[in-house]
Amino acid sequence: MDNIIQKDVFSKEAFLAGNVKGEFAFWANLTGSVLEDGKVYYDEEGLLQFTFDTVADFVAHYFDSEPANYDVCSFVGERSDEGVITFFEGHSMELDGVDDEDDDGGAVYSAPVRYSSKLEIYIAMLELAESPDSVAPYIFKSHRVYQTANLATCRDKLFLIDELDMKPQMQAFDLDTKTCELGEEFYIEIHTPVTTRL
Repeated sequence: MDNIIQKDVFSKEAFLAGNVKGEFAFWANLTGSVLEDGKVYYDEEGLLQFTFDTVADFVAHYFDSEPANYDVCSFVGERSDEGVITFFEGHSMELDGVDDEDDDGGAVYSAPVRYSSKLEIYIAMLELAESPDSVAPYIFKSHRVYQTANLATCRDKLFLIDELDMKPQMQAFDLDTKTCELGEEFYIEIHTPVTTRL
């Protein structure tokens, strides 16, 4: 088979009708599989690995560019045959929550990040380690899912610092992103208003 796959075989209509079962491919490096439990695994050029909750979620994301329910892992480094990991610039074991139990050679992926089709409203607070009082509240909306009260992973901290423009507040307390990467002096407390949902 040539590099491109027949579009009618793996069309939006074919997926929604349940005619696509098992492995599929749009191009040689855009491949996936409809799993027995109804989820859809999709590999995007080896750079991103998606697991969609349902076929409908996959269709919404891939064909319609609409919000969907899925987990995604990013290609962040490579592991040698001896088990030594070399991370790409800007990535690390701590930042990306990499599971180090697999010591075989090959690609290294980040911990999964969860996205939802529903837009959720969150309250995030920059909290100093030495004080129980939050420095500042930030209200934001996101399809990205935050499930814990105290945000633990450094990558999520950095994401929120950039998205919510927390740097002025951090600078006022002599904090910087390097401090965030080390996980010292402060953390970000995040809540979901239970009565507010879009």
